[in-house]
Amino acid sequence: MTVHYTPKGFVRLAAPELLTEYLNAAKIDLGRDPPEKVVNAAVVCDAIDALPDDTRAMLDRDWQLVWSLASESGLKHIIDEANERDALTGELAPLKSFLDKALTAFLRHRDIFERAHELAALDCLSGRYWKRRLPVSVNPQMVLPERSAPLALALRTYFSRFEGRGRNCEVTYQRRNGLHYFFAYPEDYAVAPLAYRGGELARQPLRPAFEIVFVLHEQGSLDVYAEEGTETVQRLWHLFAQAVLDMEDLPAKDRPCYVLDHVLAPEFQFARPVGSPIEDVRVKRVIYLPHGSTTKVTVDVGDPMKKPLQGELDRHLKPWVKEHSFVIGVQLRARIDRRDGKKPRTRSFDISTKSCALRYEGDDLLLRQMLIDSGIDRTGKLGDAGTGAREAA
Repeated sequence: MTVHYTPKGFVRLAAPELLTEYLNAAKIDLGRDPPEKVVNAAVVCDAIDALPDDTRAMLDRDWQLVWSLASESGLKHIIDEANERDALTGELAPLKSFLDKALTAFLRHRDIFERAHELAALDCLSGRYWKRRLPVSVNPQMVLPERSAPLALALRTYFSRFEGRGRNCEVTYQRRNGLHYFFAYPEDYAVAPLAYRGGELARQPLRPAFEIVFVLHEQGSLDVYAEEGTETVQRLWHLFAQAVLDMEDLPAKDRPCYVLDHVLAPEFQFARPVGSPIEDVRVKRVIYLPHGSTTKVTVDVGDPMKKPLQGELDRHLKPWVKEHSFVIGVQLRARIDRRDGKKPRTRSFDISTKSCALRYEGDDLLLRQMLIDSGIDRTGKLGDAGTGAREAA
């Protein structure tokens, strides 16, 4: 949901029978049944406030998880996972609100909910920390789900030896749309945030986990998300090659992952099939790196619909700069109209020669396919990306 979570908002919007089911399952006694929503939401929240601290903390944790998937995109992740298991979709169909659908999945199919939540969390990861490596070959006989344990051991060994953290590490595996996801959660350095326990404010020591995500494409590339430096990312690729792919190391890079120079050519057009929901795509920002220099030159036109970038480049950037520079990054702005009665949306995203900020679901799959068809993404085809099969689900 786009609205900020509050317990009162949750109580007002959730079906009373589902609230009762949650409270019974969690063994929480409010001293009353949840009354009709909206009118008496405050009465229920008063009863929640009277619960012990640990019980309130558990309730808040669960309800915030449900709230995070109570949206169109969150429901899509739930349905995708349900379709993989041939479960749940029949139970969700009669329900009207996203919140009730998410709460039903949480209560009755927790494994589906948790896997959907893990994939949905990708939407919140910053695009700047995604890096791609190619070419990467995958042995079709390899059983990738069994590689989670070796990868966890490799990460645990590396981080504990070289950075003094990562003593514990768990790795989970998921597969969607021809993509293999490995979610790694190594143990981070200890922290002691201020927190209340038993009504007393004190520093509570804990060891949080930090997140690393590997996305292996069957068509020949490996993406890694890590809020780490270049040297660590290189090491992560190496560890993945050994632990998952049974290779000593990934092959040497033979070309850029994303080729951007031709995007600025006057004759260039983004390739889109007839009838594509992608109505218009324009370059909003370009980043140049002059030959032999470490100083970047950035040109941003603000609104490319009003001020085309090519004209601004000709007006403000001397020809010799364009002719003696590499394009190392662009920001694109796309207008997408699903023609479903909803307002068209605008999607802006950054691309560099090594990374792309697009996600792996919904309209972003269409945009990824456009990059492949336009000769920007040199990885290969993304299986059924952009066909609409997943969107229809």
